[in-house]
Amino acid sequence: MKALLVFKRNNSFSKEVWSLDLENYFASFDLTSRSANFLPDKEIIDSTMGVDFISRIMENNKFDIIIFSDELIVKETASYFAGKYNFGLIAHSKEFLFKENNIIGIVPGWENIQADVVSTSDPKLIILKSRSIVNLSLNNPCVIYLKEPTKVKLLSNEKIVENPLKSAKIIVGVGRGVERNVLPRVLEFARLIGAEVGCTRPVGDAGLLPPDKVIGDSGVDVSPDVYIALGISGAIQHIESVNANYTIAINSDAHARIFQKSNLSINQRVEEVIDKLLVLVLSRL
Repeated sequence: MKALLVFKRNNSFSKEVWSLDLENYFASFDLTSRSANFLPDKEIIDSTMGVDFISRIMENNKFDIIIFSDELIVKETASYFAGKYNFGLIAHSKEFLFKENNIIGIVPGWENIQADVVSTSDPKLIILKSRSIVNLSLNNPCVIYLKEPTKVKLLSNEKIVENPLKSAKIIVGVGRGVERNVLPRVLEFARLIGAEVGCTRPVGDAGLLPPDKVIGDSGVDVSPDVYIALGISGAIQHIESVNANYTIAINSDAHARIFQKSNLSINQRVEEVIDKLLVLVLSRL
């Protein structure tokens, strides 16, 4: 089975992809990439150009499956490409498997429910959320010549600063179990231990922390060494985006789902534990 993997950065796909019996080919939106089989002749600045890029690759190549990374411009391209050719698209998949010659995407839903979504189109399209990264080997890429963009004009080009949560070694996660008046103490604790602060979607929606602090399906994926979850229930949309080596969960609810994922579980009120942690950290400075 031939697969086309579409990405912008070299390490956009998880290592689980390589464990499947696929004949992999790579298409990169990044002009500087040398780890792809297909490169565009000009920078792809919008999804229209992305669709043109994939369409031209498909003119001379047949793939059974096209796997798109979860990067913004790539997944936008996936949606427009599927719409243009009336293909089915499995979006927000955390993993996938094959059964009876069909691809099944595992898609997290609300209230800790996950759906197995089957694609019946040919080729099969899927947007894959990745957490682990891999380095791709060098290739001699084929350059795909694109149409000049007519709807978008590039006026300036500057590098976007990566969200610090993505490279943080220690992250303190804030959930709805953290009262507003406790948040300053949480922020101080994080500062003292050199941690970044993230949060769940409801906390971000409430304005307690900025939108770029949201960890989860509608935010960023993180891979810290240590994740300290404060007042976080453990909804699948959040926890599936956390790939920590060690998770410490603090929650007053003894039945919180986060305890099923944590290495160390503390069933206490967040404010009580934070006060003790602050005293401990300050005593060691």
